[in-house]
Amino acid sequence: MPAIKSNNRDNVFINRNYIIQISHFAGMQAVYDAETRQTELRAVYQNRRLVSANTLKKHLDDKKLKIKLFKTLLEGTAQEYTFLVRKRLRIKIWSK
Repeated sequence: MPAIKSNNRDNVFINRNYIIQISHFAGMQAVYDAETRQTELRAVYQNRRLVSANTLKKHLDDKKLKIKLFKTLLEGTAQEYTFLVRKRLRIKIWSK
C-alpha cells in the first residue's frame, strides 16, 4: 500500500531533509570511571525509533513547543539537533 502524500509543505520539507529519532526516558544509571575513580549519573533512554514529522507532532502535546521546534529546524543551519522535552522525551534530528 503506497504512502499517503502530506498536504503540509513543512512536514514534506522536514521529512525530505532530516532524520528524526525519538526515545523515552528510562531512568538514571551510575557509571564508575576507573581512571578518575569517580561515579557519575547518566540518563538512560529506551524505545528509540525513527519517526516522520507528522508522528513527531503527535508526541508533542504543546502547540507552542511544536512551533518552536519546527521553526528551529526550518531556520537553523546545524547538522544535528537534540531537544529534551520535560525530561521524558529526547528528540534527535540529523540533516541528510
